Amino acid sequence: MRMNKPASALAVAALMTLAACGGGSGSDSTGDAGDEPTFQGGGAAGAFKDPDAQAPAAVPDDAAEGGTLTVLTAVAPSTLDPTAAYFTDSTAILSDLVTRSLTQYAYNEESNDMQLIPDMATDLGRPNEDNTEWTFTLRDGLKYEDGTPVKAEDVAYAIKRSFAIEELPDGPTYQTTFFLDGDEYKGPFQDGTDYKGVEVNGNDITIKMRRPFADMDYYASFPQFTAIPEAKDNPETYGQHPLATGPYKFAEYKAGSSLTLVKNDQWDPATDPGRTQYPDGYDFQTQVPLPKIDQITGAAGYYYPPSDPVTP
Repeated sequence: MRMNKPASALAVAALMTLAACGGGSGSDSTGDAGDEPTFQGGGAAGAFKDPDAQAPAAVPDDAAEGGTLTVLTAVAPSTLDPTAAYFTDSTAILSDLVTRSLTQYAYNEESNDMQLIPDMATDLGRPNEDNTEWTFTLRDGLKYEDGTPVKAEDVAYAIKRSFAIEELPDGPTYQTTFFLDGDEYKGPFQDGTDYKGVEVNGNDITIKMRRPFADMDYYASFPQFTAIPEAKDNPETYGQHPLATGPYKFAEYKAGSSLTLVKNDQWDPATDPGRTQYPDGYDFQTQVPLPKIDQITGAAGYYYPPSDPVTP
């Protein structure tokens, strides 16, 4: 994101979206009756990959630091818990600014497209021959906003947490279809953390499937594949302040009203090939009537309905 210096407050509606967002119901696609469900992408946007993207992210020549970016939106995100985030508003705030995942999307100026690139992982994942196992290696040097190191076990826990659909509804559920025992495991709050579908060996995280899943690298860009330390998790309150691994962290959050982000001084650009940290912070004001947004911006505001989930 580019800002002129001194940065002025900008008012836009639903400013940021994931590159791969697409409409749809969020349910698995099926063919004829009785066919096995299959995972489908949301179109060509974000279909390009750059597994060799290196950190730090390239900085545009005209980029300038400073200022607070004000974002006006008509609808408040329904949740900012990484496990339950599935819509363009919540996933944009989390994935672009606050939480990192195994992979991510980043804009490539030269090719003028969004590309899937590594994020917390060193690459885009390594599948076995039949796509029934995927292994991701966690980068060194990752930290939470409190300075504690991110561990592979924290990513494994976040993956297990994604099965807690009863406690954290509305998130994507491809893991219940494709991951080992995904139709039986109910997450750590009901079934504990002894789940055979995720294994950790040093910095390696291996996800096991019950059917081939060739698009795991895309799915790994969702906030569900962030890192969450089990000792600091409470499913009822974690979404009020998810621990930041990205360039910004929560300063103040009033659900349904406002969100203030400030710089996360524990984020290291040398570990992140896709993000920068140029504004001093972000001020999200939600539930702002569209006519008021139009008046402030001098143009018609853009509205992304919350009924559209993000699909990889």
